[in-house]
Amino acid sequence: MKKKIVGFSSLIFIAFMAHGMINTQSIPYLTSLGYDSIQRGYIMSFYAVVAMVGQFVAGYLCDKYKTIKRFFIFLGIVLTGFIFLTFTLNDKNFLVHFIFMGNTIGLIRIIDNLLETWIIEVDGLYEHFGIVRSLGSFGWALSSLISGYLIIYKGYSFMMWVSIILNISVIIISFILEDANKDEGTSIEVSEIFTLFKNKQYILLVLVYSLAFIVYNADQVSVTDYIFFIGGQESDIGLKWFMQALSELPLLLAATYVLNRLSGKKMMILGSAVLGLRFVSYAVFPNVNAVIFLSLLQGLSFPLILVSQKELILRETPKHLRSTGQMVAIAFSTGLSAILSPIIAGYLGAIFSIRIVVLGFGLFMILPVLLMFSYQPSRIT
Repeated sequence: MKKKIVGFSSLIFIAFMAHGMINTQSIPYLTSLGYDSIQRGYIMSFYAVVAMVGQFVAGYLCDKYKTIKRFFIFLGIVLTGFIFLTFTLNDKNFLVHFIFMGNTIGLIRIIDNLLETWIIEVDGLYEHFGIVRSLGSFGWALSSLISGYLIIYKGYSFMMWVSIILNISVIIISFILEDANKDEGTSIEVSEIFTLFKNKQYILLVLVYSLAFIVYNADQVSVTDYIFFIGGQESDIGLKWFMQALSELPLLLAATYVLNRLSGKKMMILGSAVLGLRFVSYAVFPNVNAVIFLSLLQGLSFPLILVSQKELILRETPKHLRSTGQMVAIAFSTGLSAILSPIIAGYLGAIFSIRIVVLGFGLFMILPVLLMFSYQPSRIT
């Protein structure tokens, strides 16, 4: 078991390092090329479409062909190619960046969520999910911090090559790790995906997490614009992502302990309330250092939301549809929400000040909190 923990911890650490620098600096990169908030919103929404459709397909194919590992490696290769194209073709051309950046960030979302699902489905690793996932947050934190300085001193092209090297390392490491444990005695058809939606509690969970992730996705778009608005730069954005990713570690390490003492439902309600508080606090304190400090509240929101989602969705999903159940839920919660969030942020940003937009996203979290109170789990968690 120790070998499994070390292997998958190493994989997620390097994967999140490779992906974190691209994801956190995507908006600054598009801004540097001259795209306005509405154009960036469309590009970010396209990546969400890619992620949503891709997660549907990936989850189904993993269950149908009884493997996560092979699809993870294939998508990693494709992602590496898109990263190269996105940051090499750096003249301002909306259609080019709409397609290439959209696919790049979309694939990052698919691969990262597929990796988390892989960890859950490896024999004996689920109870250690928080510990393994914490290494992902640490990798994301480091790359977020480093990427800002790489861009300032070396440029976006240099950052691209660092990410490509790390992605190649992820592909190589994946070959030596064991695949997910799948039930070889059953086969699934596309029609079985729709059985998930006969469970009203599953649908409610998808809705609640989708609403929460509309706000969470605004962190990449609106809060980035907000930092620039109050006088920050790329290094400040990198530092913010570093601080908030690092803050996730303690609670992720204690995830099993917390889950055993709080229900998944209570974890979601608490995490959502703190997420709303973070955005409201950003608006109340319009100062770069204050925003960076307040980003530490991520440590009390994201781990609770993430772990509760994995736990509650797992318990609402048939065993032979575990990959599908997880990825379909993620497709909506992080995919559909990511389509809506940049568009909402883009249009609101054209009407209201960015400070009001950030405040509005924070207050919006009241809705998923209220809805979560009506959730009745199929099994006690």
